[in-house]
Amino acid sequence: MASEPATFFALIVGINDYSDAVFEDGEENLSHAVNDAKRMREFLTKTLDVQEVNIAQIYDKAATRDHILSTFRTHLIENPAIKHGDPVLFYFAGHGAQHIDPQEEESPVSHQNYDGSSPQTDYDEDHILVLEAICPADRCPDSVPDIQDRELGVLLRRLAESKGDNVTVIMDCCHSGSGTRGASSIWSGQRARCLRPLRHTRPVPTALTAESSRYRHADMKYRSLHTHVLLAACRPDEQAWETRHGGWFTSKLLQLLSSHSLPTMTYASLMAKVEKMKVKRTSEEPGDEKDENGEPVMVHTSWWCTQTPQCEGRLKDRLLFDGKCLGADRRLVRLRDKNGRVKVKAGDIHGVTPGTQFLIQKGNLFSSAPDILSKAVATEVEAVASYVELSSPLKGGTAVKDCFARIIHRLEPPYGLAFTSPTCSTRQDIVQAGLQALTEEDSEELDVPLVHSSSEEERLLVTIHEDKMELVRNWPLLIDNYHGSVPMTILSLNSNPGERGVYDLQRICALARFDFYLHHENPAHPYRGRVSAKLYKVRPGRPDRSRNLAEGGVAHLQNDNSTEYALHLENTGGPLYLAVYYFDPSNHAIQEIYKAPAHNPSMGPLKKSLMIGEGPLESPISFFLGEGEDEDTGFVKIFLSERYAEMKMIEQDDDFTPMPSGESKEQNRHTDAEDYRKPGNWDSITLCIKVHRDLESARP
Repeated sequence: MASEPATFFALIVGINDYSDAVFEDGEENLSHAVNDAKRMREFLTKTLDVQEVNIAQIYDKAATRDHILSTFRTHLIENPAIKHGDPVLFYFAGHGAQHIDPQEEESPVSHQNYDGSSPQTDYDEDHILVLEAICPADRCPDSVPDIQDRELGVLLRRLAESKGDNVTVIMDCCHSGSGTRGASSIWSGQRARCLRPLRHTRPVPTALTAESSRYRHADMKYRSLHTHVLLAACRPDEQAWETRHGGWFTSKLLQLLSSHSLPTMTYASLMAKVEKMKVKRTSEEPGDEKDENGEPVMVHTSWWCTQTPQCEGRLKDRLLFDGKCLGADRRLVRLRDKNGRVKVKAGDIHGVTPGTQFLIQKGNLFSSAPDILSKAVATEVEAVASYVELSSPLKGGTAVKDCFARIIHRLEPPYGLAFTSPTCSTRQDIVQAGLQALTEEDSEELDVPLVHSSSEEERLLVTIHEDKMELVRNWPLLIDNYHGSVPMTILSLNSNPGERGVYDLQRICALARFDFYLHHENPAHPYRGRVSAKLYKVRPGRPDRSRNLAEGGVAHLQNDNSTEYALHLENTGGPLYLAVYYFDPSNHAIQEIYKAPAHNPSMGPLKKSLMIGEGPLESPISFFLGEGEDEDTGFVKIFLSERYAEMKMIEQDDDFTPMPSGESKEQNRHTDAEDYRKPGNWDSITLCIKVHRDLESARP
């Protein structure tokens, strides 16, 4: 039986409206902190299946100092429903600040200003800042102080003593002392989430700060603290930015949490994937010169800004939430009872064919020991769903509506790979023997059937050395879009000799899955003449439609991580549902760009046109090179269907993380059903994206 998921509790705070607070010149409200907080809540409820009653939410004017602190006590520290070791999250999105430490007033500390001006080192309370704080909605000089990190440190220590150290703190704010001077003039609504300190002679003492003096290391960000793990938006001398799409840090964090395998991800490995942001900022202000009408000529200023997310805490190398809240297993799709027949929500668009075998389990939460109820085989395949026959009745009389399925075996032609290593390679012998054993056992570990071949014309050629694998990919789309030879993929060997090469085979299988879904298409192409896809560069305010960058299905782009793009789709026929994915051959990740909402008619099917990557609710699309790369190639694949298709099952991470599977090894018996295939009502469009360090010299 699957174990019950751990109870998860959270306190989420988001503040846009600081109208009850005291602002200084140039400081202003935020636009997206509340929405960021609500997106975090949605991730908890939708992905991690956290109960709404377990999440305390405080937004805008309700987020007073007293309300935040009292809710932290009552909902987290004193909550009898939280058992020792249960996952606990405190999330804050809003303004932050820094204050003078009374014990350090003689030691000036300088930080670089946000606008690139020279840092000041003279004694000035705007620049001698060492105590970090979050800003409540009612902050006021001398009467309502900010919430210092030392105060939070005391609360977190109490929480750890009461409920254990499975505590995560996420801060999407910043504390640099430069404030937000000129923030309203920053391009495209970008602003920093920080305020100048309240003008106290010294910070207002509170009961919590008095208690913190008894604990030398009670500060929230003390590196060796063992009470919690802190994920912070930036370094103390940087600023946390929000754009018209939301907080940069929260957006990146949620994107990774939603597209990667949580069961084997640590805090440190998660944050390593949140790349440092370095973008060019611009502002526009009136200058001294006048135009012909006597109006001031606008002066444009630009500078480079960085934002480096931080991961702090002695426990940062543990699994997320200590492995106790892993969310839904994206390989699983729902079952339905249709007039006495069992239907699974996976069809031809997912690569299902008659004879494809499924494992049936109760619920869709990830578990290393799922509650396996039966197996099934596809007998009638439609575009986005399939009818299946169960190999045995569901155990325990479980209702079909409570069950989920995942593919464990396909009847497609086996995926051929050839080993080209020297015959004396011990490591190759291990991997090759493991492949043969898994094939003979009809293993559920590899959902793409692999077969060994000696032909160098196979789609994947594998050379195994003692410490690494070299893989040559004979994939049509790669061969067609690389001017030279397709770059070789090199992977380190990770399986121990006693594991029969299983882990390395899973990584090979990840390449095979990538190849399969990249090239999987409906040969009838029913929508090819009625749906078009164009890629535009996004200028400040709107997309530049003067030039389709993906003319002919290939886009050549200049490397620039500050450039944003939008994907424009036009449909001249009936409404279609969309799912857009990015296929990255450099790491074989398949990650979602866009998915049509399943139950929102106004945002559902593509009726006439849709712009993806532009608009107040859209995250921009960007393509850029990694460190040391001169050129890279990827693919944007657009799946189209007349009925909604959940495509999560095709996703995979960029680290080849193996997913634990079910416990049964029984072989399915399937019925003959070759005549039932219905491949008609889905299609796909694939665009090639080529990014160049020097676009001019790379032009054909």
